[in-house]
Amino acid sequence: MKLFTKTLLLILFVILFQGIFTVSVISKLVNNYNQEDLNLDLQSESDLLFNSFNSWKHGMWRFLIRIKDNESIRDLLDQNLKLAQEELSIILDSSGMDFLYVRNDKKSFLLNLGRNLSFPELSNFFITKEYPYIEIREVNGSLYFVGNLRIYGRDRFEYDFFLVKKIDAEFSQQLVYQTQSDLLYYSNEQYYNGSIDSKIIEKKLPHINLLTATKQFESLDMDETLKSLVFRKGGQLIKDGDISDFVLITVLSQLPYIKRSLDINGTVLFVSLLSILIAAVLSFIISSSITTPIKRVIANMQRVREDDFPVSIEYNAKSEINQLYEGFNSMAYNLYNGKIAMEDYVKEIEFLKDYNETIIHSIRAGIAIIDSNLKVVKVNDFFQNFMALSNGDIQEVNFIDEQIILNVNLVLSKRKDSFTCVKRVGSSLILDVKIYPLVINKFDIDAEHQCILIIEDITSKHQFEEKIMQAEKLSSLSMLSAGVAHEINNPLSTIMINVQNELAKETDSSKFESLKWIEQETRRIAIIVNELLSFASSRSVENEYCDVNTVIDQTISLIQYSIAKEKDIRFHSKVNKIGLGSKISKDELKQILINLFSNSIRSIGKKGHITIHTGYKSENENIYIEIIDTGCGMEEQLLNKIFNPFFTTDHEGSGTGLGLSVVYGIVNKYNGTIEVSSKPGQGSTFLVILPADFKE
Repeated sequence: MKLFTKTLLLILFVILFQGIFTVSVISKLVNNYNQEDLNLDLQSESDLLFNSFNSWKHGMWRFLIRIKDNESIRDLLDQNLKLAQEELSIILDSSGMDFLYVRNDKKSFLLNLGRNLSFPELSNFFITKEYPYIEIREVNGSLYFVGNLRIYGRDRFEYDFFLVKKIDAEFSQQLVYQTQSDLLYYSNEQYYNGSIDSKIIEKKLPHINLLTATKQFESLDMDETLKSLVFRKGGQLIKDGDISDFVLITVLSQLPYIKRSLDINGTVLFVSLLSILIAAVLSFIISSSITTPIKRVIANMQRVREDDFPVSIEYNAKSEINQLYEGFNSMAYNLYNGKIAMEDYVKEIEFLKDYNETIIHSIRAGIAIIDSNLKVVKVNDFFQNFMALSNGDIQEVNFIDEQIILNVNLVLSKRKDSFTCVKRVGSSLILDVKIYPLVINKFDIDAEHQCILIIEDITSKHQFEEKIMQAEKLSSLSMLSAGVAHEINNPLSTIMINVQNELAKETDSSKFESLKWIEQETRRIAIIVNELLSFASSRSVENEYCDVNTVIDQTISLIQYSIAKEKDIRFHSKVNKIGLGSKISKDELKQILINLFSNSIRSIGKKGHITIHTGYKSENENIYIEIIDTGCGMEEQLLNKIFNPFFTTDHEGSGTGLGLSVVYGIVNKYNGTIEVSSKPGQGSTFLVILPADFKE
């Protein structure tokens, strides 16, 4: 049975191979013959069109010679111009030309010889040679045959003859009449319409370099049809005084040759398929008696493939087929038991995998696996959303610098066990970066080296720690300031009283001036002491409703009145029309605004603007006050220091450096926040956020 089956399969294979080989060989021969026929026809068509094109030039030459040799025309040109026109019309009646233009210094006339066409611009025609000659000219985008002739009348006047034939679609259709091809024209990287539109070739061959008299393209897809082309020089084209080669393009469709090849191949293929079909029918008839058992096995194998267990084939007598059934049943039984065990293992593995994936993606830190090519192999959700990787290259992350790349390479090459650093990105983002080696299989020394990059956003943690340090610093400093202020106040009062007494009775002008300086500086010390006391004060928070917009208007009026004579600073209040309230003392809110306004005024100088915005943030039930000035601004490294006590950028000595510290302390006391942004030369923006309160 096995040998018989193999024999049948071999017969089918031989017949199939014979059919494929026959189709392949015949197709190749047919294609070669077709290509040879195509090349011959293409060359023949090109020669025919070339000769037809030149025959027009020869015909135009002959008519020029007839005019030149006609003595009566010379006489009529001098004596009777109308009769000369009639004589020329008779000579050129059957010439096929379009125009005849005759001129000299005194007179000219134009004969329309055939088609009713508009004559080109007359200034484009001139004669450069004394003997008759033919030119191809482009005028206003159109092509023309121009026959040039100069003759002399009896009175020796010059007469210039221009015999014109337009090279257009109608002319080209006459050339390709009773041929299989089409005609186009080309010169100086520009195509011209012939019997077909030149656009179908411009897209495929924008320009050509014709080094020889002819050039052939065997196959070009034009207008969804394969074409063969021959480029052949047909003279020279004159355009705006420039001379370039004029090329005739013969276009021959390959469609008839392809159809002939397909017909022959189809016939051969049909005969081959018919032979294969007859052999297959005979093979089926012979083998049908032994295919039933095989079909039973195949059907049950399909059940195994579809996991339709348990599977078993029933059999009775002992035979080769039954031995096959027995072996199949044993295999199916083992597969069934193995499938059950494998499903249990897969469920456990999937559970562990999903569990680990959930843990990794739930971590609020970026985790990425990096290979030896610095490509990201795998990331968790936080890393993907936070870093927004596009091409998987770790070097595209903006904070990844040479130091981190160097340490990634060191960890990948096992020259370093780990790496940790804190990176500041921009002015607000602080990241904790850690790099550890990833051990996939410690027993496989050839395994690819990878590492784990962990990135944690510790900005909030850092800001919280800074706030705690700032609060502790202010708390300690406020206690010290209170003690120092009280100790200084008593002797300061004594000094002030004595200085004022001395001033009242001093008559010496120089001593009086010195005492005035002592009084002025003593008053300045008193101001600093009062600010220290204000900074150290810790009044309890009163639960009173404060109308923020009203306090802002009052403070602006107060400040504007105090600076009206010295500075030209305009206040622009753009407050929220809805009433905004907060549980803060009105005096403390006014103190916050005065300090912030004073800081902006010192930054602006003589002239500028201060803009105040207020609003309500519903998501966290806060109100905000935004103060924007047009002052000199600050460097970025100063922004973290401006709330420190005694820190000031005023070099004239008018500031104590306590104003913004007082603001920070009051805002912090009411569980609010204050933020600042500034750039040198662009002013500063202070944003105060306080808990909102609604009037009952």
